[in-house]
Amino acid sequence: MIIKNRKFKRLIPFLCAMFLVCILAGCDVEDTKVIPEESVSIDRDMNVESVTEEVAVETIDPTETVEAVTELPTETPVTMSPTEEPIETLIPSSSTFSIRFIDVGQADAALIECDGHYMLIDGGNRNDSDKMYTILRNNEIKTLDLLVGTHPDEDHIGGLAGALNYANAIITLCSTKSHDTKVFSDFNKYAEKNGGGIQIPNPGDQYNLGSAQVTILAVNSGSEPNDSSIVIKIVYGETSFLFTGDAEAEAEQWLLNSGYDLSADVLKVGHHGSSSSTSKRFLNAVNPTYGIISTGKDNTYGHPTEETLNHLRNAGVQIYRTDLQGDIFVSSDGKTVSITTQKNISEDNLSSFVALIVWLTWEIKYEPI
Repeated sequence: MIIKNRKFKRLIPFLCAMFLVCILAGCDVEDTKVIPEESVSIDRDMNVESVTEEVAVETIDPTETVEAVTELPTETPVTMSPTEEPIETLIPSSSTFSIRFIDVGQADAALIECDGHYMLIDGGNRNDSDKMYTILRNNEIKTLDLLVGTHPDEDHIGGLAGALNYANAIITLCSTKSHDTKVFSDFNKYAEKNGGGIQIPNPGDQYNLGSAQVTILAVNSGSEPNDSSIVIKIVYGETSFLFTGDAEAEAEQWLLNSGYDLSADVLKVGHHGSSSSTSKRFLNAVNPTYGIISTGKDNTYGHPTEETLNHLRNAGVQIYRTDLQGDIFVSSDGKTVSITTQKNISEDNLSSFVALIVWLTWEIKYEPI
């Protein structure tokens, strides 16, 4: 069939471009090794105390769940005071290290593994409780060496009750032991049952996570609520990773004045890419190769802001975003860092396709028939 309508002909490349965008947005990376998550839902009317597994069609009594959890190991991670010698950074050849930045929308959650030891930093919103439970269950993670709620905002500690409904935590950290919200009350309750109770760390505290060294750099270092965030640096061999929670300008300035080594290969960008975080001076001190932004698609806050994105681009930082790429998987062999993503689409190729669509739209609309 011969198409005679020239205007319709001009629509063809536009439609092709749109089709490519849709394909890329949903395309998975082939080599990402992830255990598929089976659907698990937690009845939130029961305050995350009952779990329904769709596969088994079985309701788990919360009391039975707590009793079934593996007992706490007798050996706990080594805690060091700021005055002691640093933990040895040499790693054995059989060692493993990975971070999974979990896509929890406009929230934060990251699961770290090293040599079969696990750490969870934040757990998303309350409605992510079932996701936290499912990930731990499907990966058979019964014990977390460290569980951290960086600060008491719901988008950071909301899903931790779900994590503690499946697994024990040897040490549970948060910037406070009390906060006047129902979601914090649930977190605190499960921390008491399965996490040894909430502890408030001090700057300089150190913990072992397998062959990795975990150091608390800051906590409650500013007057604003977000500046109460626990800031954590993880060192694995010659590679390092900085988690900043929602730390903003005041906390960043405190860190700059602290004398701590802030440099890191990977930066979990503060406050979902808000312009109130990631100042130029702070970014220069960290000097990361990669920046991970945990944020929700089309969120009402406008995160990440163009200002913060420009700071990162101008510093030569390679940007990864959960709103574009889903879960982000980081691994290290102690010398180099590798990153794979759940989806192929990136900030760069998204911008290219948007520019292509704008150009095609202009051509179709304004070129004479």
